[in-house]
Amino acid sequence: MPDGDIVHGSLRRLYQNPYQRLCEQKDSSDKCAGYVIKALREDLKRKGDLSVRLAKSMGEKIEQVINAASNNNSVDWIALNNNLDTLARQENGRYDLKELTLYAAKSFVHYLRYKREISAENASENILKRYIQQVYKSEFKERIPKTSKHYAGIDEVTLKRRIDEIQRSE
Repeated sequence: MPDGDIVHGSLRRLYQNPYQRLCEQKDSSDKCAGYVIKALREDLKRKGDLSVRLAKSMGEKIEQVINAASNNNSVDWIALNNNLDTLARQENGRYDLKELTLYAAKSFVHYLRYKREISAENASENILKRYIQQVYKSEFKERIPKTSKHYAGIDEVTLKRRIDEIQRSE
């Protein structure tokens, strides 16, 4: 694909090549997953370290609250979520990145709360994994609209199957 070719109007330029490769069906699922991962890595690099810093501070707060609660087996989940909101507001940076990180942290807290797993080890790492998944969804997967025909004539069902295959191989 020469520079400047837009094969899908909703996708950022960074994700045009992975989308095109998926639609052309010439490459294996593993190879297409590699293209998506390469684009995702570049996207994360461009977004900077705001989310890493925020995930670190949120993870430390979660670990602190969970460890303190292990003595009396009672976690104030509402207060914890409010603390995460405060940490996000206090950090300087792009609103969308803060929101994605906050969503990742709150989904981890939700997991801890409802899975009854009171172990918040590696909370920052878990938040970052969830953040990366959110970036993938918001920047690539969810920007591909549901239409009957996509690039290179591929139908929606086949494209969805190929996307599901690369998710399994990632």
